[in-house]
Amino acid sequence: MCLAAPASALEEPLWEAGMGAAVMSIPDYRGSDEGHTYVIPIPYFVYRGEWLKVDRSGVHGDIARTDGVVLDVSLNLGPPAKSDENSARTGMPD
Repeated sequence: MCLAAPASALEEPLWEAGMGAAVMSIPDYRGSDEGHTYVIPIPYFVYRGEWLKVDRSGVHGDIARTDGVVLDVSLNLGPPAKSDENSARTGMPD
């Protein structure tokens, strides 16, 4: 015997926010044999606007609605390499 019930779509909120943390061991710079361990707070935001959306896969916006053009922007961050804490960088500026 099967029971069928109408599926109800849950309406998701416009905004969501949360917080997490990560512990990472990162080399001082690319190719370095010395590094540091960091505890990094990770906030996350979800926004479900009409023309702008922010979620775990990035920021998406319908600035110009066309199938032939894609604008992709990305950022990359790294920790600073302090010269006084890395023997290979002795005497170099931070």
